[in-house]
Amino acid sequence: MWRASLAAFVAVAFPSPAPAALHVAPAGSSTGSCVRAAPCTVARADALAGPGTTVVMVDGQYGSATLNASGTGAARVRWVSAAKWGAHFESIQVNGHFVDVEGFDVGDSSARILLDINGNFSRAMGNRVHDQQVRCGGDGAAGIAADGWRNGGYNGHHQEIIGNLVEDIGIGPRDVPCSLVHGIYTAVPYVTVANNIVRRAIGVGIHAWHAAAYNTWVNNTVVDSGSHGLMVGNGDTGASAGRGFYVANNVAVGNRYYAIAECCDSSVIGPNTYVDNLGWANGYARVVQSTRSRGTETGSLNADPLFVGYAAGDYRLRAGSPAIDSGSATDAPSTDYAGTARPQGTGVDRGAYESAMQPVPPDRRALDNPPADEIPESSGALPPIAPTNAGGAGGVSESALQPPVLTIASDGP
Repeated sequence: MWRASLAAFVAVAFPSPAPAALHVAPAGSSTGSCVRAAPCTVARADALAGPGTTVVMVDGQYGSATLNASGTGAARVRWVSAAKWGAHFESIQVNGHFVDVEGFDVGDSSARILLDINGNFSRAMGNRVHDQQVRCGGDGAAGIAADGWRNGGYNGHHQEIIGNLVEDIGIGPRDVPCSLVHGIYTAVPYVTVANNIVRRAIGVGIHAWHAAAYNTWVNNTVVDSGSHGLMVGNGDTGASAGRGFYVANNVAVGNRYYAIAECCDSSVIGPNTYVDNLGWANGYARVVQSTRSRGTETGSLNADPLFVGYAAGDYRLRAGSPAIDSGSATDAPSTDYAGTARPQGTGVDRGAYESAMQPVPPDRRALDNPPADEIPESSGALPPIAPTNAGGAGGVSESALQPPVLTIASDGP
């Protein structure tokens, strides 16, 4: 009995360390040890994972998943697609703390939130999140959400959304107001949104609401949204003061209303800081709609960013772009969407891409449609997209259009 009691004490006081690596496949075992030669299911790996575990997932279809295992600040849990965008989920919900979700393909589904981060200090990095089959209405929806929904409220904090491609969020027209279906959505304090490319959301490209405050939104490229490119707001459940936002080095092109807006009249907003953002061909030429509560706006620029291939979805910057070297170094990420170090020139570039200071070849067809074998897996090169109507050459003046009327429904995503 004494030996049995001692064994039980040791098991509780000194639990076995989490495995360093687990392997998952679509037809994996629900009871195995998740070794490379005998992979397991997502649920099984989640049950075994702990601080320091990396879960590697081979290509295939995985349905929807809820990830509950947590890491620590010194030893995170990493969920990684073995091939970039090779492992496909219909949706992912991250409840664990200190969790990274890297390189997955998420979408082609009607899930209300395709990639939902609830755990504190958890991150979504380098994922493709796309084709959300949700219409504008109901409880709202988002491609990626820093939702932080814990213990019955928006109680999460410190989440990161870095280097993701978010596209085709919501179905329906992008020429009518939609305040409910957004590309990236933040609902809690201390969220970093950086180096993302967001295109064709039927609502706002990057949107803050509920308890969002002290967010850092830097070096994102947002195009062709059905509403504003980026919008800072707060209201409804968990509403805070919507203050402390640092919004810098973003490029917003072809969005229906403003490049950047603060919303709404009934909200308590600011003060917030807007630095070196660029807008072009949006519904309104003014880059930042307004700043409230003594917020500040500096360095805004309404100018063509000179994308390499806008219609083809290539948002790299051509030589001579006004976005090159004109951004702020404050809180700028050390690399860009494609992994290129920042800065490459005398300053940080605006937008998701940092120019590598290489001359642009004269053959535009080769630029817009590079051969597949010339696109390294980590280059961030994007698949071609159909041309879209980005509006006039430089947007229209505020006096030419009546201000849009937006209705924010309660309890958005």
